[in-house]
Amino acid sequence: MQVTKIHMVYGPSGAGKTTFSIKLAAECNGLHFAIDRWMQDLFGDDLPEPLSFEWLSARVRRCEERIWALAKTLVSLEVDVVLDLGFMTRADRARFEGYAKNAGFELERHYLTATKKVRRERVLRRNQEQGETYSVTVSPDMFEFADSRFEPPTPTEQALARCHET
Repeated sequence: MQVTKIHMVYGPSGAGKTTFSIKLAAECNGLHFAIDRWMQDLFGDDLPEPLSFEWLSARVRRCEERIWALAKTLVSLEVDVVLDLGFMTRADRARFEGYAKNAGFELERHYLTATKKVRRERVLRRNQEQGETYSVTVSPDMFEFADSRFEPPTPTEQALARCHET
């Protein structure tokens, strides 16, 4: 019997999280939640100029809370959930690990990484192609900002994760 799981997918910008998550959701017959899609669909028309990190963070947090509420329902119905929510900081990852633990759900972590050069090229290509994983254009400055915000996993985190070089 297969155990229903929450899959947490994380890594720096351009590491291939959404591509991996879509494939993983198909393999486990689960549901994929992508924060970029939620943010674009719900708030894309309202983006302030210039973009404020505080404005963005508050809305990301609201989306995460709604996604978690849906994830809990789905897992209780024995549907796997793939969370492609960025998880840029250790605190973000720890918060969702705590949610899963408190709910009694099995959590499987997937850490994706690639060289910065490869990740930057992927983001530029995604901007141009605007294919399945495209939600919003990521400028070179946005890429650098996101890259500077990503906190690599601690050795303990890494030992708990399935690591994928993409």
